[in-house]
Formats: sequence, structure tokens, C-alpha cells
Amino acid sequence: MKKNRNKGFTLIEIIIASIIMALTIGGVFAVFSSGSKYVFRASRRLSAINLAQREMENLREHVRSDTWDNFANQLTVLGWSVWQNFPAGTTNLPNAQFRFTVVPDNFGASPTALPAGEQCRAVYMQVQWDEVQ
Repeated sequence: MKKNRNKGFTLIEIIIASIIMALTIGGVFAVFSSGSKYVFRASRRLSAINLAQREMENLREHVRSDTWDNFANQLTVLGWSVWQNFPAGTTNLPNAQFRFTVVPDNFGASPTALPAGEQCRAVYMQVQWDEVQ
């Protein structure tokens, strides 16, 4: 007598395997999608840091002792400067703007540690842009 030994999978096994495969592929896709979003945001922040460094270098020309207390000097600003646009073609950030402030700062040194009549200043810069989804 011949036994019925069908080789293959039943419909239930195929459905369960398909569900497990779909869940696994969906999870992997979600991880890659989320990761690419974070990479995109990190590249935007890196661009903003580079823009801020470039603007700080532009301000460096105003750090001279002969113009230090001249009100035409950009670094004598009190409080935050107005928001300024970056020059055209210098950024890939949409609607990117920057501002800065200058505050007295001896970097923790006592006032007597500095030569007479000299002072230090710290420059803080902010960059803002529109985040595109």
C-alpha cells in the first residue's frame, strides 16, 4: 500500500511565513528610513556649524586693538545683532540666517591677570534655518 506523503507546505504555513517575512522587512525599512532622516538632520547641522565658523572668521578682522572701542566696529554690539541672511550661493540651508552677540569675558581669569587696559570679549553666534520635512 502506498502512503500519501505530499511534499511541500500547507497554505497555513505559507501565510504564517509571509506574515513573518512582511514584519521583518517592515522593521528593517523603518530602521533605514529613520536612520536616513537623522543623517539628513545631522548634515544640516554640520552645514550650520560651517556657516557659523565662516562668519566668525569674517568677524575676526574686527579684532584689532586700534578699533576695539570704535562704535563702527561690529564687535562692540550690545545684545544680539539683528538676524542677517548669509550671502547668496553660500548655503544649502533654506532661509538660513545668523546673529551674534559680544560679551565681556576674561575666561575665568581675575581682572588683575590681564595687562592694564585690556579686556577679553566672547562672541556667541546663532544660526537658524527652515527645516524641510
